[in-house]
Amino acid sequence: MVPRKFIEPKFEIDEKKRVICQNHSNYLEFIDPNKDYFEEQFLELKLTCKTCSHYQNDECYFSKARLDKILSKESKRFKCALCGIRIERMFTIIQKLYFKEKYDVELTLTCCNCQEFLSKGTYLKESKRRMIAYLLIILFLLYSTWLLYFSLILFNLTLYILLLYGIIVFYVDVLLFSRILKLYVGRKNFKKLVKNRQI
Repeated sequence: MVPRKFIEPKFEIDEKKRVICQNHSNYLEFIDPNKDYFEEQFLELKLTCKTCSHYQNDECYFSKARLDKILSKESKRFKCALCGIRIERMFTIIQKLYFKEKYDVELTLTCCNCQEFLSKGTYLKESKRRMIAYLLIILFLLYSTWLLYFSLILFNLTLYILLLYGIIVFYVDVLLFSRILKLYVGRKNFKKLVKNRQI
């Protein structure tokens, strides 16, 4: 059986802390500094292996079948180690997998926001600020629920309004509380990664 010929990916991180493949067929478009606002927004959709001719011709280090599998099933398991959100950008995931397979190096996955905070040295400060902001929103929503409850009693209005509002508040509060927990875990991960010199 003839071994499959493939092109090795090469990665760089741009000024927006996005991982970009230097061997992508659209690489020059990715790094073009003269893009307007709308081109920059549209570029986000192109930052994937699926827009590359090497993917379409099955010439990449990762086979087309494997990349499809990563895109469809495996991508959900890749989350930022510092804030817990799902990693959406495919190049970040592919870079991690490539370094693990090729060099047995375990890269720490971080989203673009956390990567930017790390580069500025403000991760702990920003994560604390976000936790406080989420907590204040939770408290405000709970307080507004009580205000609505007393207003309904005072003006003898239907309790269905309170029930609907309460469901919405509960849902939002659970989401925000889960983000606070993820940031708390992320701060612990950060300290451990710094101690082990992995970040």
